[in-house]
Amino acid sequence: PSASAADPKPPAPRWVGWWGVASLSLHAVAAALTCTFLVWLTDSLWYGRPTLSLVNFLRFNFFDSGAENFGTMRLWFYIDKLLLDNNIVITITAPLGAALNPRKAVYLIPSAVLLLVLALQPHKEYRFLFPTFPTLALFGGVFFDSHLMVPRGSKKTLRYYLVAFLLTAYVLNGVSILALQAQVYAPHALFARR
Repeated sequence: PSASAADPKPPAPRWVGWWGVASLSLHAVAAALTCTFLVWLTDSLWYGRPTLSLVNFLRFNFFDSGAENFGTMRLWFYIDKLLLDNNIVITITAPLGAALNPRKAVYLIPSAVLLLVLALQPHKEYRFLFPTFPTLALFGGVFFDSHLMVPRGSKKTLRYYLVAFLLTAYVLNGVSILALQAQVYAPHALFARR
C-alpha cells in the first residue's frame, strides 16, 4: 500500500454510543440495587424489623420536620467541624489534590453533593460526614504524593514547609481531640458513674 492511501478507521469500542450508555446504566442500577439490598438486610437484622436507615434519615430530616426537635445549626457547621474536629490536613489538601488531577476529581463529586445536601438541612451532626472521609483522604494523599516526592537535585524547601505544615496540623488536631475529651466526654463519663 502507498503512504498516501488513507488507513481504514478502526472500529469504535463497543462501549461507545447508545449501547455503552445503556450498558453502563444497567450496571449502575444493578450495583445500586445490590448495595441497597445489603444495607436493608443489615439494618433489618440489627433493628429487628424491616427498615432502611437512609429512608428513615430522609424522612426524619426532610419530611417529618424532626430536625427541630434535636437542634439546628448554622450553615457552615460542617466546614467548622472539618477544619477543627476532623483533620485540617485532609480538609485543605483534598481540593488541592483534586485540582492536581482534574480527570479523577470526578470521584469527589459524590462527597461534594453529600456535603451540600447536609449543609442545607437544619439538623447537623458530625457523624453525617463519615461517608466523605475516604475520598477526602484519597485526594489529600494525591496532593502530598505529588509534592513530597522531590526529584534529586531539586530544592527541598517546599517539602520542608509541607512536613512542617503536617506536623503543626497533627499537633493542633491532637490538642483538639484532647480538648474534646476533657470538655465534652469527661463530664458525661462522670455523670454516668453516679
